Amino acid sequence: MKLLTGITPEILEALGYAPRQDLLRGLESEPRNGMVYATPSACAVRIGHELFFGGIVTPECLAYIKSKILTFEIYEKYGEFNLFYPDEAWRGALASLFAGRCETRGSMISLDLRGAHRNVMAPNECDVLAAVKKHLPDVMAVSRVPKGASLSVYQARTPSNNYFVRFLTDGGIDVSKSFAAEITAHKMMANAGVIVPRVVAFEHKEASSGFSMMIAEEIPGVCMEEIWPDNNADGILREAGRQLALIHTIPVEGFGWIDRNSYDKLKGEKNSFSEYFDDYLADDLTTLNYYDFTNHEKEQIRDYINRARSALDVPDAALVHGDFDVSQIFYSGGRFTGFIDFGEIRGNNRLFDLAIFAYNDASPDRTAYKYLIDGYRESARLTDDDLYAVELMALFILLRFAGKKVETNSKNHWLCKLKRQLDRLNTF
Repeated sequence: MKLLTGITPEILEALGYAPRQDLLRGLESEPRNGMVYATPSACAVRIGHELFFGGIVTPECLAYIKSKILTFEIYEKYGEFNLFYPDEAWRGALASLFAGRCETRGSMISLDLRGAHRNVMAPNECDVLAAVKKHLPDVMAVSRVPKGASLSVYQARTPSNNYFVRFLTDGGIDVSKSFAAEITAHKMMANAGVIVPRVVAFEHKEASSGFSMMIAEEIPGVCMEEIWPDNNADGILREAGRQLALIHTIPVEGFGWIDRNSYDKLKGEKNSFSEYFDDYLADDLTTLNYYDFTNHEKEQIRDYINRARSALDVPDAALVHGDFDVSQIFYSGGRFTGFIDFGEIRGNNRLFDLAIFAYNDASPDRTAYKYLIDGYRESARLTDDDLYAVELMALFILLRFAGKKVETNSKNHWLCKLKRQLDRLNTF
């Protein structure tokens, strides 16, 4: 399937069985009121919390529905959905796809995805304390970390040190996910000379909670987000750049998200960079029609994305942090003390981390990014072509966010970031 810019007569005919024909035909005059997807033999239309399916159901259609139509952002917004289907083949396929979360009601399926991937099952502090005592017998107390939205991170205090305890609850009802790959990455980074939290315990499936658990020492100091911009921060950022370059020396087998359950190696989900690059690209480019871009701006973005395809393509993936900005850099007494938060690790072109840091740098003239690059260049080679490719990578990443956030309250935030990055490329 692929996202279309509007509904077609063929799709309207395929959905002729469905109720709410007024809604469907309304997309002819107001295409932004719904999202239309199609293959030569099947179609799907989502208007808010109602979805209409037509044509011939295939495994490829079902995979697309689950990964690219009913995304995390969409079911977080709506929660419950009405699915209208043309025949028993669709009914059975949809019921199997969302087993345990749907109910057939007359000629439609009622689907409840509320809380499907939210941290609603985090263990309580008493259970966490008991789990930690198995590995840190002298633990005095645990407390849930108040910062951020996660309910699965706790601080544990002993007489001599503080630790962070994490439970992998962000998989919702899927308790098979593990910290195994993250543990492997921590070991590889430490062996490469990167300063990261020391992992003191790991359980693939902690007995009382049923979730994967890891315990790591607290990095001394505070994150740079609390002091930047600061006149004395340049040395910290340069050291962070040197350390980031070391992370990027670690190979990953494949591109994209790391297989969480891999114990012996780091493995990405895609076999090549081009496969990763193209996975959502067509839909994301179509999504530009749902934003306030001029036709000229849309053509510019498409042109730069075509340049990015060749400029960023590499045969082998490197380990990247995946969410790298000043909030992940810790310091104490004016010195760099380490990186934190490797929950977003993936295999990618090494420029991925630099691109995220660059577009998140709100300092005047991106001063923090410049200091980071200075340090990076002390550990690894970066050409002027590489720095231009960083800007192309930033546009590609922001386009992906725009595709994901098109119907959320943060839509305008990503619109502004994309426009700002487009302006930067135009003047680079």
